[in-house]
Amino acid sequence: MALGTLTIAASVSVIKTAAEEGDDDSVKQAAAQLQDVPMGLLIAINLIQMAGYACGLFGALKYNASLVMVAFVFYCIYTVFALIGLNIASILLGGFFAYPHWFLYKEIKDGTMSEENYVNEKASCCCV
Repeated sequence: MALGTLTIAASVSVIKTAAEEGDDDSVKQAAAQLQDVPMGLLIAINLIQMAGYACGLFGALKYNASLVMVAFVFYCIYTVFALIGLNIASILLGGFFAYPHWFLYKEIKDGTMSEENYVNEKASCCCV
């Protein structure tokens, strides 16, 4: 949580600097608009995101397909915003995190992955 808040604070600082010292008028205008977003709103959005991602972790630990799907949806939303912003690194990051959530969801739903048969499936994991 502290890391997310620190990231937001750093982003706001960069935006303020761009608004004050930017050479391009469009950059100054865009940065000025972003400065008007309340810090509380940015923190609330960050906390909601973190809760969605935490659902995936908890869902994986408890073999709960619904919670894994919540995290998958959050990663898809993240990826859509990255697509809108044309941020290649964020598009890849969102995709790399959404992919395993989708397949874990499918395996839990199909009954392939459960607490009872995890011992059998553990051998098929590349990490073991």
